[in-house]
Amino acid sequence: MKLGIWILILYVLAGCEINSKQSDPVSFIPPSPDEQDSTFTPPQSGIMAPLKKTEFDQLSPLQKYQTINRLIGSLYKGIAAKDYFDLSRGTDNLEIQDNAITLTELRDQLNTATPDFTDIISQAKVYYFTRADKKERKAPLELPFVYLYELPLSKDSFDLWMAYQLTNTILFSPALELDSTSDNDVKNVLSHLNEAIKSDTPIPQIVYNHMVSVENWRRFRSPEDNTREMLEIYLSRFIDEEVPKAAKACQNWKLSDEDDNYQLIIGINVNDQPQDLLDSNHITTCKDFYRALSEHPRLIPTIVFQLVNYLFAYADPEKKSEIASAIVNHQPTTFREIFSTMLFSKEYLINNPRIRRIEETFFNTAYRIDWRPNPMFFRFLTEQTSAAPLSRITLRQLHQEPMSYKLGRPISVPVDTLSFAYFHGLIRNSLMIKQPLNELDSGWQSSFHQDPEVAQLSTTQFIDYVFITAIARKPNVAERETLLDIIQSIRNNDSKVAQSRLVLDYLSRLPELYYMDSIDNISP
Repeated sequence: MKLGIWILILYVLAGCEINSKQSDPVSFIPPSPDEQDSTFTPPQSGIMAPLKKTEFDQLSPLQKYQTINRLIGSLYKGIAAKDYFDLSRGTDNLEIQDNAITLTELRDQLNTATPDFTDIISQAKVYYFTRADKKERKAPLELPFVYLYELPLSKDSFDLWMAYQLTNTILFSPALELDSTSDNDVKNVLSHLNEAIKSDTPIPQIVYNHMVSVENWRRFRSPEDNTREMLEIYLSRFIDEEVPKAAKACQNWKLSDEDDNYQLIIGINVNDQPQDLLDSNHITTCKDFYRALSEHPRLIPTIVFQLVNYLFAYADPEKKSEIASAIVNHQPTTFREIFSTMLFSKEYLINNPRIRRIEETFFNTAYRIDWRPNPMFFRFLTEQTSAAPLSRITLRQLHQEPMSYKLGRPISVPVDTLSFAYFHGLIRNSLMIKQPLNELDSGWQSSFHQDPEVAQLSTTQFIDYVFITAIARKPNVAERETLLDIIQSIRNNDSKVAQSRLVLDYLSRLPELYYMDSIDNISP
């Protein structure tokens, strides 16, 4: 029986892949109140209707827990089983705590600022960046991980999360992999997006500010390349005849690479011949082109579809189009309106099977098992090297490096044999079986198994508890019996630490940890 289970695990892992395709810089000026007016009203019916309380109440306790963690996990947080279920009653008939968080409360949290934001950030800087080498200024990929991990679920964390999502798409990637970009470009793009989202700046203004920035020109370096990419990325407009005309309008803009110090230079040879493109014959200068593009009626539909393509990566094309149309028809003007509509929809929370990205699996599981990083963990995780020691796995090895690829992260998660081997290795070695050696070491904390209600569970119920915590289901008969046999055969078999390590090691091999199935397919 034991051998059969392990063979099955290896088979599942081997076949886990799912096939899918994949300056005259204008300083930021906050829009006037009139410019921020929105006619957006969230859909209440159709494919993008929110998951209603009556529908949520019909789910089983485990399905509710899975749904809550699907939403929170998408936002890089997690809810532990001991904080959601009343474990004093055991695990046979799960009861949800009276004060367990609800979808309404979660939505309220995303609209509420963090009251002690400054203190949290200050403490995070002390913990992660107070060291002799003073590396904070060279850790652009590490910083968002630190802040997203440390900030509680709130408007502040949601604002930063949205900015981080956008920097990982083709829309706003800083493209750190290029020789013309630098750490400062990553910081600037993320910071500008975060500030704009925080103030609910309209999407056209955000796009315009980004297009005229030096960071954008360091990604697409010539007038021909830059204008073509802007047309294709933001309007899905593939009209070759327009590219020379757009390049003509931008003829006095260029990226200088003198001494490898790439700067946007705007010369005096301004075009004075109106160009007929973007359904207009009044485009003369480069700013005219960018303004016309940012105000084009295809801008919002194209951006919405790009984000739908990201969050509903494994849906069929017809469904993606239906989802995007449902959002566009309600006339969103801000990224908050688009992301909130998708995240709280029934379609996303119940009917959206997909492979989790590394942040979703890692952060969500870390919170659920009371894991804590050491001060250097996120720095090592985001190292920009392919030659990290074998004892450390980086996001580059997973091919999920953030904010680095010229055209953004792949729409689907890389799960080829090597990429997924690193994915599994990171989850298993750094998270699931990692016990801290000292108070500053990474690992799951004693609170995971020493909570009074958890400590009183029998061995069988404790196995249930670890399963529920990590993958929101109970073990089947074969799993439970096999794990019980193994536990009884080891020394100190009454140790909750040893039991936790054994069960978590097994769970690190299950596809449920990496893949979100439709809620209806999860055992009630």
